Amino acid sequence: MEKNKAELEAAPLGAYAVAPSQPANPSANADGADPGVIFLLRQTNDRDINPRQRAASPVHPFSLVYIKNDGTIRYGCAGIRQALELFEKTAAGHAEPIICLCAQFDSETQNGRDMARYDRLLNAVIAHINGANKSTQVQHLGLRGQRDFKLPTKTQNSTLDFELVTWLVIV
Repeated sequence: MEKNKAELEAAPLGAYAVAPSQPANPSANADGADPGVIFLLRQTNDRDINPRQRAASPVHPFSLVYIKNDGTIRYGCAGIRQALELFEKTAAGHAEPIICLCAQFDSETQNGRDMARYDRLLNAVIAHINGANKSTQVQHLGLRGQRDFKLPTKTQNSTLDFELVTWLVIV
């Protein structure tokens, strides 16, 4: 990251890559991943959140979630480490784009004009984040909570409350 810091900081939001479900290095003793997407989102309305409120993501306002193509959340807000390990396992060893996977993605999405499948997955991830945040907030109420805990004044339930930082499509 230090070597490519300037390039990473200059990268546009929403940049993505396509990686194979099988690791590039079979000797890494790792199983393949199920096809899906790892989304990195940033909550944009986090300025409205009281610091005494609890968020499900330990790296709030960011959330990293791996969702399988069937809509199943495999690694949710609390599974940051596992999602990062999966990201590394599938992307490591690929310094250049894998042309055949990019062509497959472009064909599937009609060169980005038909993103309905990925929109559904992204909406499911946002619903998961909102549900996880709500569950975390509820857990901190009552006897298990702290006396100074504050309920949120606004529920985050819109895709407009998040920006897509980056995503990795696993095929």
